[in-house]
Amino acid sequence: VIHNLEIQFYVVGGEETEISSWYKRIVVPKEEIDYPKFVKWLRKNVHFTIGVAPLTPNLLNQSKSYLKYLDYAALGIPGVYSELEPYKKVISSDFNGLLAKHSVKDWENHLKRLIMNPSLREEIIQNSYQDIVNNHLLKEHTQKWLEIISD
Repeated sequence: VIHNLEIQFYVVGGEETEISSWYKRIVVPKEEIDYPKFVKWLRKNVHFTIGVAPLTPNLLNQSKSYLKYLDYAALGIPGVYSELEPYKKVISSDFNGLLAKHSVKDWENHLKRLIMNPSLREEIIQNSYQDIVNNHLLKEHTQKWLEIISD
């Protein structure tokens, strides 16, 4: 509970059973696991206010992609992301997302800011969407890739 608001965390997919009581698990139907189908299913069935992408700072996580950023931007929700390499590449904090250090206090502060500030949420939603359109759509990069492959 933050400022008399009840906060609920959800995990989409992941482990087969809930391993803790602090979140609720959303089961992805087996027929929706293929990523394009998953995205359509997610947009239709899941309605979050804020997305989080916490990663433990280790070598494996630093080599992951920033897929959660793309997912959250496509869903039209702002995100708080670990201040690690996959997200530091694409997130400008307070512009198209928030970057949190590896501390409970920092995560808590960022979540409170988004919860209590609807205009910040909306600004991040707009900026992340525009970033996706300008910089991350496949159709915008196809010609560049073809030129690289041809060379």
